[in-house]
Amino acid sequence: METRDDFTARENVVNPDEDITDEPVTQRNLENRSESGNGSFRPQVLGSLHHVATGIYAGFCGEYTSVAIPSFLADPRAQKLAQSEVAAIVSTYYAGLIVGYFFGAFVAEKFSKRVFLLATFLPMAAAWLPFCFVTNLPLMIIARLSQGTILGARTNVSHAFVLEITDERSRNWAISSLALAVSVGTLVTSLLGGWLRWDHIGMIASVSNLLFLPFVARVPDSALHWLRVGDERKARNSLLYYHPQAKNVEGDLEDLKSYLTIGGMDFSWKRIHQRKYAWPLFKAVLFHVFKPWAGYTIVVSYALEIFDKMHLNKLIHPSTGNIIAQASDFVAQFASTFIVGIVSRRLQMGLSALVMAATHGLNGIYVFAVTKDFETHGKINDAFLKNLTYWWPYTGLSLWLACYSIGLANVVHLAIAEMLPSKVSNFGVALCFVVMTSNQFLVTNTFYLITNTVGYYGLLWIFASSCTFLALFSFFMIGETANKTLLELESEHNKPTAKN
Repeated sequence: METRDDFTARENVVNPDEDITDEPVTQRNLENRSESGNGSFRPQVLGSLHHVATGIYAGFCGEYTSVAIPSFLADPRAQKLAQSEVAAIVSTYYAGLIVGYFFGAFVAEKFSKRVFLLATFLPMAAAWLPFCFVTNLPLMIIARLSQGTILGARTNVSHAFVLEITDERSRNWAISSLALAVSVGTLVTSLLGGWLRWDHIGMIASVSNLLFLPFVARVPDSALHWLRVGDERKARNSLLYYHPQAKNVEGDLEDLKSYLTIGGMDFSWKRIHQRKYAWPLFKAVLFHVFKPWAGYTIVVSYALEIFDKMHLNKLIHPSTGNIIAQASDFVAQFASTFIVGIVSRRLQMGLSALVMAATHGLNGIYVFAVTKDFETHGKINDAFLKNLTYWWPYTGLSLWLACYSIGLANVVHLAIAEMLPSKVSNFGVALCFVVMTSNQFLVTNTFYLITNTVGYYGLLWIFASSCTFLALFSFFMIGETANKTLLELESEHNKPTAKN
């Protein structure tokens, strides 16, 4: 029988199916395990790769239509598509997301998150197959619907899984890894779109997530899952796997039991009207109503057209400008992963939204001035404005994307997960994603209507107003939850006088 000290010497890796608990958990053994442990975050990193795989998939799915549809329409082998058919290919993806979010909430409540996440890898690849070959419109629509459904479900389940396997220190970067991975997927797709045909991009997207499968196949379910199903031995083994440097495993196990006792294990419609559930849900949903109106969906979906509306003087091709903007987004996301946890949630979100509001406001003033000058003279006549057209569209868009990435892109998911009580957490996250996706659909489909009515500068000022609201909301309505354990968070949620 392998002892815990033998296990420690073997790189601090626990086989989740192996019982290593025959030896009493003594303080000396725990100290030995702590002292010899190097890379204690490695198991949590491996588990968090589920979240990364979800983000990469989201990046490919979100950016694919913007770079692939022009290539598809120019392909003589492909079916000719009307604008309404192109819109159907794009919009069914969002419909699938809505279905997937609620399905994921159900799975997260009732079943093994690990098993579900592993089971979705092959469907993720299969959903790209219609875009790997010349096919008809119905199959492409079914494929986009499938992509959205799988992604929506995985987003919710991987979010819950990562939240359960990480501690209060690693939770910051682990949850943030999704937004960073989305940036990577988006950037890679935009780069591939400049060189490859639509079906070749589909082939790469199909196999990309399968690369993660060997790394995540052996990670165990969370200790919380095993406690929910009544297997304390496997719960203890899971804790030892994900937290090899923990000095009080039995104490951590008792904390998790207390967490389940305080918060309860199942969602209940009967109690959702209670203030301790309804108020956090209301705040979370309200935030996600306004978040799409901060402008990110428009920036991603209409980047090339935005450059045209900003009267970009084309020293470089707009597609190259889009890549530059996406690269700045990635750099900011990468930086944000390290900032999370150093500053407070409300400060990071609030300052980010304030700078976004200022950037949108300046962009609106710029577009208004350039548009009026162009309408008056038939060209950009003012020397100062003409000079701005060479560099401000890239700078303004990149600055806005960077601020969005540092604050609202990933910290929101972390803050919302922490502010919701466990009994409504999975449902609440799903509801927030559905509300956000519905508004993304609305804002993208009213883009031309709004710009034709109030001009692009008017839309930018609408975005600036939304960002201002999000900043104020972050400063005054978001409670500080950073660096708190799940038990501490749940205890605060269930205080009779709690306001959050």
